[in-house]
Amino acid sequence: MSPSDLRRPGVLIVEADEALRTLLIDALAPLGCDVGAARSAAEARRELSRQSWDVVVLDLALPDEDGLSFGRWLCADDTHGTTGLIFLTDGEPDDETLEAMLALGEADFLVRPIRPALFRARLRAQIRLRLRERDLLAELKAQAAQLEERADFQQQLVGIVSHDLRNPIGAIQLGASAMLLRSDLSDGQKVYLQQIVRAADRAARMVRDLLDFTRLRLGGGIPLQPRSADLRTIADQVVRETQSAHPDRRVDLRVEGQTDGVWDADRIAQLISNLLGNAVAYSPRESTVTVRVTGGAEEATLSVHNHGEPIAPQLLPHLFEPLRRGEGGGSNRSIGLGLYIVHNIARAHGGHVEVRSTAEEGTTFTVRLPRQPPSATSKTSGMFSIRALKAAREAARKASA
Repeated sequence: MSPSDLRRPGVLIVEADEALRTLLIDALAPLGCDVGAARSAAEARRELSRQSWDVVVLDLALPDEDGLSFGRWLCADDTHGTTGLIFLTDGEPDDETLEAMLALGEADFLVRPIRPALFRARLRAQIRLRLRERDLLAELKAQAAQLEERADFQQQLVGIVSHDLRNPIGAIQLGASAMLLRSDLSDGQKVYLQQIVRAADRAARMVRDLLDFTRLRLGGGIPLQPRSADLRTIADQVVRETQSAHPDRRVDLRVEGQTDGVWDADRIAQLISNLLGNAVAYSPRESTVTVRVTGGAEEATLSVHNHGEPIAPQLLPHLFEPLRRGEGGGSNRSIGLGLYIVHNIARAHGGHVEVRSTAEEGTTFTVRLPRQPPSATSKTSGMFSIRALKAAREAARKASA
């Protein structure tokens, strides 16, 4: 049983003519509605302040206010956003009046003299539509409550991941790196320890990307702590770390111009690390990966280039979407969280990412970063309002079609 089945529909008749008002009330008797009556817009507002009505039957020419003006007020009020309207007119409305009535949503109109049978038929249609709207909104609110519960659980899961996985991975990284400093290791032991360090580094990056992905999905965005930083220094550090983790690969860093700005150095390092990880993973072992840092007047540019098989053209529009893998074109390139995080880190800094990939030139990811990050903007509210109402109205209209 839907929420609307638990009560009778309510109809408010706003009509100055007492005889017509009585006729309309009597015509509603077979429908079993709760009926209210008002002689003016002021009385109608008082009735609407006491309770909600499913449909308002409204004289287009009220003694104290234009009916269209009252209808606009009614539809703009979130409290009565699902209330239907039937206008009463003395003749066929002109085009301008008709457009104004239809602009209020699923409004209807009747021309005097009113035929009771036609009035009841039009009213039944309005009531069905409004009750469907209310049921849909109730369902949307219930789903929102469920999603909020799931979000709370996901946030708890994020805490578990951040504490229960990052700490042991960090211990593995620290322990293996410390053991590599020993001078009595055989070549075989060094190879094994380097493999452990690389695997732990990959796991740490995966955990961090997963945490960021969860924050983004929950609407939290990428948190930033911007301060004065040098893109050359950040890139040099990441290149050294990548070279250490992949001693069999060559990574060149080329710098030009002034590369200072206000950025979150840790996040920019994460961005470069993800791009470099991609470049190393999807390029021939004997090839060189090139990182370029260029300073301009208003922005700094970072690019990461690698040779190898190009990204299939049909995959390029989806490259920065989460949890996607490339298919076709002979490419085995992953379209997962790494590039999704890169895109969102750049966007959080007010920048953007571009990619160019051809068989002749190889693949180049270019990140453009303004020297000053944008100011934080307020988040939109998740409350149900006119947007949810319009969605419900559209769904109800299709259901009744």
